[in-house]
Amino acid sequence: MEREVRGHLQGSGAGGRAEEWHEPEPAGEDQPDVTEADPREARSRFGRYLPRSVLPADRARLIAAARGSNAPQDVVAELERLDPDRRFRTVAEVWQALGYEADRRF
Repeated sequence: MEREVRGHLQGSGAGGRAEEWHEPEPAGEDQPDVTEADPREARSRFGRYLPRSVLPADRARLIAAARGSNAPQDVVAELERLDPDRRFRTVAEVWQALGYEADRRF
């Protein structure tokens, strides 16, 4: 009998959980839409894929750095909208060049 329940006891069942009630629930209808995220969080997510060491940089170098950081396609697509002749000194400059509002600190 020990062999029969070993998977449940050690948590090697579906999803790596021993009990079904431990499984996280999927997002429900009452959850906020991802596209309506906090602008600061969106900029932070964007900046995660642009290492500071790459700056200052032009569009091509930013895209290469983002791809090197395994950026999702939506981040790369945003970078592809940048002016190819302009150099950016900070992630904030890139963010504003894409038409997003600057972060306001109070």
